[in-house]
Amino acid sequence: MYFCTNINNENSYIASHLKTKSIFVMAKEGARINIKLVSMEGPHKGKSVYVTTKNRNNTKERIEMKKYCKWTKQHILHREAK
Repeated sequence: MYFCTNINNENSYIASHLKTKSIFVMAKEGARINIKLVSMEGPHKGKSVYVTTKNRNNTKERIEMKKYCKWTKQHILHREAK
């Protein structure tokens, strides 16, 4: 992903020579990624799916948490999918 920055500063030596030029700066990859939490218990295993984000720098291992399943109408264990 690239962001374009126009140079408009008249006092700068570079800006005076490159008024019509643009500088492209590469965006930094974020540490937050989207993950799927899939149900692991009950008769509807794998049917209940939640999408959330996690910071891969702080949380290296897979996330496990209890979330609500609308088919069983109770809170069951959901794990991060591959």
